[in-house]
Amino acid sequence: AGSFFTQASSALIGSAGLDLRRFCLKHTRDPDVADDVAQRACLVLWQNMPRFEARSRLRTYLFGIAFNLCRRHTRESNREARR
Repeated sequence: AGSFFTQASSALIGSAGLDLRRFCLKHTRDPDVADDVAQRACLVLWQNMPRFEARSRLRTYLFGIAFNLCRRHTRESNREARR
C-alpha cells in the first residue's frame, strides 16, 4: 500500500506543480514564499496519504492543504508586522 501512495502523490505533484505554485503565489504574493508553501503542501500531502479517504479528488486535497498553509503564513506575517 505504501508504494501506491508514493506513486499517486508523486504523479499528482508532478502534474500539479506549476498550478500549485501559481495558486500559492496568488495567495501569498511573494514568489519565494509561494515556492516554500507549495513544497510544504506536497510534503504534508505525502505524509498524510495513508489517511486520505478519497472523499474528494487528490488534487483538491492538495490545493486545500496549500490554501490552509497560505492562510497560516498570512496570519503569522500579520502578527509579525504588528510587533
